Amino acid sequence: MRKIKAQKGTVRIQSLRGRLRLIWTFAGKRYFFALELGDGKANRAVAELKAKQIERDIVNDLFDPTLEKYRAAYQRRVNGLSATEMFEKYIAYKAKTLRTRSLEKYTFTLSHLRQFFRDGAASEGKCEEFKNWLANRMEPITLKQRISFCLKPRRKQKCRLSDC
Repeated sequence: MRKIKAQKGTVRIQSLRGRLRLIWTFAGKRYFFALELGDGKANRAVAELKAKQIERDIVNDLFDPTLEKYRAAYQRRVNGLSATEMFEKYIAYKAKTLRTRSLEKYTFTLSHLRQFFRDGAASEGKCEEFKNWLANRMEPITLKQRISFCLKPRRKQKCRLSDC
């Protein structure tokens, strides 16, 4: 069976492991945009709206190759920082008051952050995924020690990595 090629300038919706993403080519470069939405009827409608927005921007020369324009508010980087950059700043801030062993634990956690988030933003759902991902790699007490900085309750806020 032959695969039908999409028309030039169109954005396709694809389901990958039960999650929706958009795929298109612009100026000879292939783009993939993960929507962080499950594959369902309502989410497909949201994906279609986002696809149409990108198609309109391509036609009108308003396309943002960084894709920041198309991200939902919870997906955007905080002050232009990725999850790992935020945590690096947090470590630098805490380094003045931390013991050497605590600093080593934070640095170890940073390596896991880099591996999991790469250069992406940290949403609340993504942080929960990170915690579960780490739980599969270490003992519960170690996990608690490694991410205790994020488990401390915040005043009138839900705990998020981006709060750190």
